[in-house]
Amino acid sequence: MQNYRRFGLAVIAAAMLILLPSAVLFSQKTPSQKEQERIEREREKREMKEERKRAARERAAARNARPRQKGVAFVVEPVEGPTDTVAFHIGSPLFLRLRIPAGNDACKPFNGRPFFFDSSGAQLGWGFQEVTDSVLFPAVGNDCQRILMLSSEQSNKLPEGRYTLYVELMFDAQHRLTSNMIPIHPAYSKTGADSLSYSRFLAEQIVSNNPLLRDPETLRALFAEGVPKSVESELYRALILLRAGDAEAARQALSAADQRAAGKPLPPATDALRKGLERVLATNE
Repeated sequence: MQNYRRFGLAVIAAAMLILLPSAVLFSQKTPSQKEQERIEREREKREMKEERKRAARERAAARNARPRQKGVAFVVEPVEGPTDTVAFHIGSPLFLRLRIPAGNDACKPFNGRPFFFDSSGAQLGWGFQEVTDSVLFPAVGNDCQRILMLSSEQSNKLPEGRYTLYVELMFDAQHRLTSNMIPIHPAYSKTGADSLSYSRFLAEQIVSNNPLLRDPETLRALFAEGVPKSVESELYRALILLRAGDAEAARQALSAADQRAAGKPLPPATDALRKGLERVLATNE
């Protein structure tokens, strides 16, 4: 019996020795299985990364889409004056005036960064920039003012449509000032530049200090027959000539603006520009 027992144990041991390599082989993963698991791990990593990005976007959207604060601290309007809808041609510049109560810290140019939102509270990345020129954009009324320009280049990137816009001046996380809301309508022109879009184009060249404004041939082309003309464009011509050192030609342009006005009352901003030019020319006599 002991011989049978020893024989049986030997058989079992031999069987285990025979089966052991197979067990090891079965426990090892085939190359295709390893590759599949690697692919699965990479997929999970990508999903986790995308999930983190999505969560970050949602947090940013929540910050941008916060409910608009109640109360209006300042007024935003086009530099030409208040209007029901701020309409402008896509590809044409636009200038907005921020009318801020005198004495406010926000009166100082470039103090606080302007952000733009639609009526839902979503941020509009429209590329406005702050500009200064006290002669081109004289203060109107008792409020102080800051001027924001949407350049021709930035305007050309906008889709056609109707929007509602308000501005927030952000000083820090706890201090911001909010404007009124204004309807705004960028649209493609079907007939080319009109007198308003052309005068805005001239204002852009002036505030950008385009060196071509000192070139006589360029000036002749800018104000040649056939280009849209207005009281504002003649006043801008007077300012360009004045800064080019030709006071006499500037006076002639100012006279042309008066003739074009034909005695009619001018909008406050236009009247302030005209009076400012008149005062500067008087000191050059």
